[in-house]
Amino acid sequence: MNRREVVTRFAFLFGGAFVFSGTSILANEPSGMSDGETKKFNKMQQDIIDAIADTIIPTTSTPGASAAGVGPFIIMMIEDCYPAGVHKTFAEGIERVNGLSLVNFGKAFNETGHSDRESILIKLGDEVRTSQIKNTTATKPDLLSQFLRLVRELTFLGYFTSEIGSTQALNYVATPGTYDGCVPFKKGQKAWAI
Repeated sequence: MNRREVVTRFAFLFGGAFVFSGTSILANEPSGMSDGETKKFNKMQQDIIDAIADTIIPTTSTPGASAAGVGPFIIMMIEDCYPAGVHKTFAEGIERVNGLSLVNFGKAFNETGHSDRESILIKLGDEVRTSQIKNTTATKPDLLSQFLRLVRELTFLGYFTSEIGSTQALNYVATPGTYDGCVPFKKGQKAWAI
C-alpha cells in the first residue's frame, strides 16, 4: 500500500468523525485543570502518541511519521500550545486507545503490530461516526471525536511541515521559478510543498 492510499483511507475512515457543529475544540475545554496548570505526558503516553502518528502515516516508499519526528512534535504542540483542558482530553483519548488495545490484543497500543493498531483506530472512528449519527442534536463534540480529530490534524501538520515530509513525500523546489497558475498534474504525481 502506498502513502497516498494510506492517507486517503484514513481521511475517508475518520472523515465523518470530525464533522463538528461549528464548535471549536478550544471552546469545549473540559473542566478540572486550570490554564496555568501544566502536565507532561509520561513515557508510555509519548510512545503511544508516536505509534498513533506512525499508524496514520506509516513508512512506505518514503519514511513515515516516526522517522519525521511527528510524535515529539505532537507532544510539544499539546503541552506548549493548547490549554490544559485540551491536554486532559488528549490524555484521556490516549488512555481510551490503549485500553482498547489491551482488551483486544492483550498488549499496549505501541507494542502491537501495524495492522492491529490500524484496526483499533478504524474501530474508534466507526464508534465516533455511529455516535454522531445517533446523536445529531449534540452541540458539543464528545471526547473521542475531539481526540481523533486533533491527533489526525497534528499528525498531518507535523509530517508535511517536517523536512522528510516536505522533501520526500512532496515535491520540493528550494527556489521556485516563475509563477504558473495552471500546470498539468500527472496521475500519481506528488503534490508540491510550499
